[in-house]
Amino acid sequence: MGESETPARARPKWSTYAIGALFWLPLLSGIVSRLAKNKEWFADYGAIACAAEKMLAGLPFYSRNLECPGVVVSGYVYHPALAELFTWPLSVMGQANMRLAYAALFIACVGILIWIMVGRKAGGPRTQRNWFAAFIVGSAVYWGNIAVVIHALIGFCALVLRKRPSLLVLAIAAAAIVKPLFVTFGAVFVLARWPLWRRIAYGLATLGLALGPTVWFALYGGALAEQWRELVSYYVYIDRPGEAFLGWVELFGGEVTSTAAAIGYVAFAALMLIAALAIAEGLALDDESRALLGLSVGVILIPRLMGPDFWLLGPGLVAMAGALSAVNAARGRLLERALLAICVVALIGNMADLADYTTKLAVLAFAVLVLITAVIVAQERKLSPSVLWRRIWTGAAG
Repeated sequence: MGESETPARARPKWSTYAIGALFWLPLLSGIVSRLAKNKEWFADYGAIACAAEKMLAGLPFYSRNLECPGVVVSGYVYHPALAELFTWPLSVMGQANMRLAYAALFIACVGILIWIMVGRKAGGPRTQRNWFAAFIVGSAVYWGNIAVVIHALIGFCALVLRKRPSLLVLAIAAAAIVKPLFVTFGAVFVLARWPLWRRIAYGLATLGLALGPTVWFALYGGALAEQWRELVSYYVYIDRPGEAFLGWVELFGGEVTSTAAAIGYVAFAALMLIAALAIAEGLALDDESRALLGLSVGVILIPRLMGPDFWLLGPGLVAMAGALSAVNAARGRLLERALLAICVVALIGNMADLADYTTKLAVLAFAVLVLITAVIVAQERKLSPSVLWRRIWTGAAG
């Protein structure tokens, strides 16, 4: 009698959870450190609350040295409409109660984002989705930045309310009034399994509603708009250009404010969208995977990508790797290992205080991986430009 084959031993569940928890260390350690040092929380929210208080008093609120009694603040760099939105509840509730109400909303939004990242049954192996927690640091929570609320709203509308795309248009429009760069989440509409005319219609509606209020304010806002432009220019171009395109320009010695940088960004965004389209159409992604990939590409395309903006980065890249594995298992495994390697670099960088370099390079590596995957898909699926165009035009799956 021949020897029977010994079955491969299944990995214990506890080890899977332990590996997943490892990638959450930057967030967990940051929060524990903040609690241990007994430092203030929600300074970014404080900037909005302070600006609303100044607005109620008829005082200026666009200043690098914004101060309000009893409120810990950072700089207020948003459209004045956001501060105005907070004025009525602030006048009714007061600063302390308003802070508690915002904290409850913020915690709920963090829960939604964690659910989108790793809580959902669909979306690929949870082990892989956990890898991307390496990019989320403690400040993504303890600063209380409103970007977290925005990402939760956009992610919820893109996935849970996917059959009502007009709600996503409104969500992105609202987000862009706060942070105009979040218009990049319009990538979800570019990748939708729709005929070209519908993609264009929703894309133009998103652009118009999202950028219209900011453009109007910049052109006709007078002295207030001038103060806003000066403050935004300082924080975006001088203080911290972020972890994506503007950060890459600075890292490699370029001039962030140059015309070449602006042209380079447009070319980069176009190339990324074409690559994402090739992946979505070539792999015949389902509607949910397209939405996830659109969210991930939308994050990568935010030119000034900041700490609170990484929540929606991972799920689409995991979906991309899973879809490639279904077509070519070997290349899919290579892509998964590349994603893991990049996340490990980010984890080490955040834990070893090297994130000023490692995070920028990691996001750049993700962009390169999307481009490489598009080339692989085009080869595997014989996706010529004419075939791609036909699928985009009709919205028919491959």
